[in-house]
Amino acid sequence: MSFTNDFSDANKDFSLFRNELLSHIKGDLIDIETKDTELAKLFDQYSGIDAVQVVNRQLRAVAIRVQWGKAWDTFTIRYKRKNGSKTEYQKRAEAILNDRGYLYPYLTIQAYLDKRGDATSLLSCGVVKTKDLYQYMFANMPLIQTKPCPEGNTFLYVSFEELERDKANILVFGDKFSKRVA
Repeated sequence: MSFTNDFSDANKDFSLFRNELLSHIKGDLIDIETKDTELAKLFDQYSGIDAVQVVNRQLRAVAIRVQWGKAWDTFTIRYKRKNGSKTEYQKRAEAILNDRGYLYPYLTIQAYLDKRGDATSLLSCGVVKTKDLYQYMFANMPLIQTKPCPEGNTFLYVSFEELERDKANILVFGDKFSKRVA
């Protein structure tokens, strides 16, 4: 599958889990990734911001990643690109560590759906403060799993369970966790 297909399918399927997501987090969630404006493109390309959460008349930036078929229960973060351009890991690490006011998502959401483009089930979903996720990675980098992909990019994988064990403030829900009390 291509990036364009992934992007299109993820945004189509976002509507499936949006309402369930909103039953677990405060406020409203407004998709900006699909908006064809220069500002939305800048938010996405430079800061990885896909949506905006509106809480108490304030705004929070949100990153959303959707995958299909199996609930891996991990946050996946692009760590290296074949072409050498900056990755989401590099951009967010720079924003968090340099304290220059660079924008980055306040929340990171990872959703796993049953099927691509026509999803009927939210298998699992993890929501974590981006800063908590990255601080965990900074502290545990030698232990973080990596996976090179066929197209030449490398991803980091941080399991929902690892973050829970580390006492991170993570919310996990979905069909797979229906019997679990949050």
